[in-house]
Amino acid sequence: MTTRPRLLIASANRGKVAEYRSLLEGLECDLVSVRDVGISAVVEETGTTYAENARIKAVTYAARSGLVTLADDSGLEVDALGGEPGIYSARYAGDGATDAERIARTIEGLRAHNARHRAVGHGFAFTEITGDAIRLPTIPRSYQKINTGPFVRTPFGLRLLRQSEIERIHGHT
Repeated sequence: MTTRPRLLIASANRGKVAEYRSLLEGLECDLVSVRDVGISAVVEETGTTYAENARIKAVTYAARSGLVTLADDSGLEVDALGGEPGIYSARYAGDGATDAERIARTIEGLRAHNARHRAVGHGFAFTEITGDAIRLPTIPRSYQKINTGPFVRTPFGLRLLRQSEIERIHGHT
């Protein structure tokens, strides 16, 4: 009996791991989280780009687990806020802030800007560690118009509905 290879998803976020399991369904490997392999320490994201943070997580968790590791980092980039919160999205409203508090801080910053200046990008980077090899694929940014509500719950927590989603719901496609 052969054992299937394991791929470590460098996250303790249950929602993110579930999303990866759905996206990568059909791969000939078992997807495991840092919790699944008994790693409880959180990796401090000290990079200045999404790619640096993804690499830090991938290298650290691969070394701790000995497994092929997939890591990512992402953030919301609001043009009207000078690209904030960007790589600091998780800490934008302070350490330990809830999703609702981070959203409220973003909306508070947007109130001074009219709708035409509410372009938002979603930055994203992946890193995969396989033995001594490190891959950093390029992921293009997606840009949309941000609004100030309503919210929708996702596997990653609360987020604002995109303007295009609101228009589709109201039949303005």
